[in-house]
Amino acid sequence: MTATRNFWIKLGAVVGLLALVALGAFVLWQRGNYHQWPWQSLPDRVNHCDRSYAPGDWVSAHDAPRLQFDFRFAPALAAHHDVYIEPGKFFTNDQGQPCPMGYFMQDGSGYQVYGLLGGP
Repeated sequence: MTATRNFWIKLGAVVGLLALVALGAFVLWQRGNYHQWPWQSLPDRVNHCDRSYAPGDWVSAHDAPRLQFDFRFAPALAAHHDVYIEPGKFFTNDQGQPCPMGYFMQDGSGYQVYGLLGGP
């Protein structure tokens, strides 16, 4: 009876350890891909159009310029946000693609502005 009990205790410990390792791997994967921890509401950085954008000012919806929907930022197990661009404010990246100078990520009743890092 003791051998069976020891087996189940060891099996439970191994399964628990594997679950903890899997959770840790997922958290690190999300941080690496989306630049945010699963419990963050907004990312520290947005990579899009082969460029990086960092957070700057926050503007209310009333004070925001005319915006156009661009894509949906949807990391796994975290808040999803609609991302907008300001029409007419583009540059051409190294691959010849038109890219925005900044992104506006919807956040409640306004937008978190993400500006281009490093200049065009």
